[in-house]
Amino acid sequence: MKKINYKKLSEETESAHTSDSPIKSAEYNRAYREWRSKEGNPFVFAGKRSRNLHTYVDGIGTHKEMSENQERSALKSVCKIITAAVFIYAIAENVLIIPVILLLKGLGMDIGYSFHESSACGDQYAVLIAFVFEGVMKFVFPLLFMRKILKMPLKVAYPFKVGNSWAVFAAITAALIGFAVTTLIRIYLPLNIFTVNDINMTYKISFNMSTGCKTAFLIFELLLVPIMKELLYHGALFQALRQFGVSFAVIMIAVIVTAEMHNPFSALMIFTTIVIAGYGIWQSGSIMTGIVVHITVRILSFMTFWWKDFPDISGIPAELISTILVFIIGLISCFILSFSKNKLLVMKDYETFISVKGKIRYSVLETSLLMVWVLCGILMLIEVFV
Repeated sequence: MKKINYKKLSEETESAHTSDSPIKSAEYNRAYREWRSKEGNPFVFAGKRSRNLHTYVDGIGTHKEMSENQERSALKSVCKIITAAVFIYAIAENVLIIPVILLLKGLGMDIGYSFHESSACGDQYAVLIAFVFEGVMKFVFPLLFMRKILKMPLKVAYPFKVGNSWAVFAAITAALIGFAVTTLIRIYLPLNIFTVNDINMTYKISFNMSTGCKTAFLIFELLLVPIMKELLYHGALFQALRQFGVSFAVIMIAVIVTAEMHNPFSALMIFTTIVIAGYGIWQSGSIMTGIVVHITVRILSFMTFWWKDFPDISGIPAELISTILVFIIGLISCFILSFSKNKLLVMKDYETFISVKGKIRYSVLETSLLMVWVLCGILMLIEVFV
């Protein structure tokens, strides 16, 4: 049997420090390590500190395959949680709204709901109640579900303290540029398919509302919805996925959120925003970064549709001018970031037993997430063609 260097093996197999955050407090890192090392937790695996790590099995020796299987098993368990959460979200969005509409109609309020556009019309107060109820339920139910199943400490699941303010500024800068580029694509795309999305629906619904009702509706849609969405996807779920590698976690959450929206017309902007928010959260150490990025892009998207109703300025669409201004502000911010003195990207990604490509392929094609793609595909076809 191969001779084992137990001291080196102990150092390499210590899962504690694999995913430590150098910009977070010792208390946070300790709580995260305790969650990962909790006995019977099916959502975790032992981390690795070098490429030479193998798992030692009494009477057999060292086997790298055992470590890969452990990681694959943990990833499969996390994917089951994601699948259940997406189905809960879909039920809350498409089913729970029905009794609310019927109740409002029973109370004599004039309201209609279109599943094709996920839009309501009729009495402004009834529309406000329906949208707020739907919005809260579709985020709160899966959020509570994941909290109950993952059993992650609050300080770990939702870290709010910013550890790197330069990273927050960098994320906002990237969001401005990303928004401008995706919007320019939308403006000049021949088919202009990006003109239909949830922000466009928000603008249309709020257009004929009274000032008070419109204010309440926009506060909910432009501020509270991004907060709930970030808590759902970049809270405990992101913390659970990042043990498999930060890049993997960021990409997978972006794919899941984009698919869950089941709207091909806004896919590019959604994916870009979620990727920027994810990396911003990792570099800054705070979920507040994702919230700020999400709110910024959502407000800018709303303002773009608002500018569409303005007359051209010297023959140039007001929408185009506003987008170019956002892009210029992003470039100026990039110049300011040059003074960050290497304080921008202090957080490094880390490797696990399986490559990023291998984890993405396994998650997408060999786990319960297959049911998510089928569900989102069906909902997308309904939204586009029905």
